[in-house]
Amino acid sequence: WANVSNFATKSGTQISTFTYTTSAPETISGKKYLIKTRSVDNALPSGNAENGDTKTGYTIVYDTHPPTTNISMPVDDGKYGPSKTLSSISGSAWDNPTVGGSVFNTDVSSVQVRIYNYSGYWNGTNWSGDSSSWRDANWYIGASSWSYTAPPFADGTKYIVNARGLDRAGNVTVAISTNNFKYDTQSPTSTIKLPNQQ
Repeated sequence: WANVSNFATKSGTQISTFTYTTSAPETISGKKYLIKTRSVDNALPSGNAENGDTKTGYTIVYDTHPPTTNISMPVDDGKYGPSKTLSSISGSAWDNPTVGGSVFNTDVSSVQVRIYNYSGYWNGTNWSGDSSSWRDANWYIGASSWSYTAPPFADGTKYIVNARGLDRAGNVTVAISTNNFKYDTQSPTSTIKLPNQQ
């Protein structure tokens, strides 16, 4: 049990707010902590102590690791068009550190996608967005894969797709996933030079 600070007394009774300053051993990323409280009143000679051990308390997970994302569609440097469609952008996501034994994380809470056509960013309606135009992908806590319905792509245009994740501790992906692709709707043409037509 550790003493708290920033508490006061009022008419001989402790008020309901207090502060406890955590230390390094209590803020290790990937660890789960059980928090309980107990109080002691001002009765003489030494005060009546609450039995804090019988309390359920509550648990928290301390997590400073950012989540990781991956883009599976489109493939990096891919070529797409009417014969090789790209109706959905998709990938995977996971939180860090990897859960196992006494190691925990807070789970990925959302995945966001950003699409750039070398002129502007897709804002959900058109390509007039800026670099802050992150769009929420389809995702739920506990999922392993995400998807986002692709916007309309233009012929002969190159695109950059980014993805990032956010976890329930507020950590945001640092190493943003990036894939490039080109969209082409034009069929090729060919001619015969030899042999000469008779």
